[in-house]
Amino acid sequence: MTKDKKEKRNKSLDFRRDNRSLTQFKKDIKLNTVKEEFLMNLLTKELKHRGYDNIAFIDNGVNNAGEFIEGATGCKPDYLLFINDDKHLVEIKNSGSPNKCTFKVYHLQQYVKQGAHIILFYGTGFISKDPSKINYRETRWAILTPGDIQKMLDELTPYNDRYFGGKLCVQILKKDLSKFWEEHKIESH
Repeated sequence: MTKDKKEKRNKSLDFRRDNRSLTQFKKDIKLNTVKEEFLMNLLTKELKHRGYDNIAFIDNGVNNAGEFIEGATGCKPDYLLFINDDKHLVEIKNSGSPNKCTFKVYHLQQYVKQGAHIILFYGTGFISKDPSKINYRETRWAILTPGDIQKMLDELTPYNDRYFGGKLCVQILKKDLSKFWEEHKIESH
């Protein structure tokens, strides 16, 4: 491996893992993958409950097995969601808090470029270790279109978020959520 390739691989890994140790980062990948699959299955139930038929999702060429990938991984949306044969690129996001949602600016820009939607669950409680502990009563969900995502980028002021490894982020507080998406309650549970 050339020195340039090794440096690029190390920069990508350092960027992705933020301030976490490599051991913690690998553990977080595994836990988040389980959580995201749980939430995609919950979305499927919600859409069927609302009368949609023929719903399925598959991996979008990314490793949704929870295994650590060394080097550059890109920023592809997690899944392809099929609803009555219409195909949608989707990224699954979760905020344990019902009071705010925080997003990395770079990721939002990539989703807009790729025409991807965000499936967002918030108010779930902190479910990374056990998604079945989701707070169904408080949880809300939304589908953010690329246009909704662009509106966030246009209207929100980015800042460096220490919790996200100092990356540039935007945050939406509860009072402003309805400016950017339509909120739904969990009805299938």
